[in-house]
Order: sequence, then C-alpha cells, then structure tokens
Amino acid sequence: MTDDPWAELERLAREATAGPWVINERSGRNQPFIVGHAAGTGGTYRLVSVHQPYGKLTQMQANAAYIAAANPARIHQLIAENRRMKEAVTEAEASARRYARCYSEGSDGRNTFLMLADHIATIARQALAGDEGACAGVNK
Repeated sequence: MTDDPWAELERLAREATAGPWVINERSGRNQPFIVGHAAGTGGTYRLVSVHQPYGKLTQMQANAAYIAAANPARIHQLIAENRRMKEAVTEAEASARRYARCYSEGSDGRNTFLMLADHIATIARQALAGDEGACAGVNK
C-alpha cells in the first residue's frame, strides 16, 4: 500500500490505451456512441461502446464525451497538477516558518509568520479532506 492516493489511478492511466480518444458518430438511431482511439492512420478503433437505456440520446452522448475527455493524458495532467499544488502549499508553509525565524522569539513579526504558517497548514488539511468550507470566513 502506498501513501500516494493517486498511484493506482496513475498506474491504470499508464496501462490504458494512449490518446487521443475521440467519439465516433453513431451509424444508426439504435446504435451506441463509440469512444475510440485515433490511431493516426485516419481511422479509429473501439475502446468503449456507450449505451443508454430507453434511448436517452443526450445522456448517452454526454457519457461518451466524459469518457473521451478522461483519457490517460488528461489523468496524468491532473495528477501532476495536484502534486504541484501540494508542493506549492508545503513550500508556502515552510517559507512562512523560515521568515518567522528571522524575528526574535515572541515578537509580533515572528508570531505573525507563525500564525500564517499554521493557517496555511490548516486550510491545506481541510481542503485535502474535502472540506468545502476550508476557506469560509476568509475575505475574498
């Protein structure tokens, strides 16, 4: 078991067919939307057929578009962005703590930077836990 919550999704994306993924037009009224891989040869091959009970065309098309958009390249991009944001928050907290050390113990400057570091850490923990109210009360 890894501490990285993205490791399994990243592995699955690595093992999936590379993009781009596209949606083929349906060949008939009762035909599914096909999400396929654009093989670079002018054609595509089927990855997923998207069916919807009772012929709900708009829902079937929306599902196919979502699946096509969630291709391996996009998943890798989102995971990398998430990791960069976590690193940026960690660095912001560490920077505030470093600046606090520039001030004497108990001074207003030191206390201000320590409070900032604690606030950054608290908001980051709440956001990572999915707390939508993590920034509640913060002036925007």
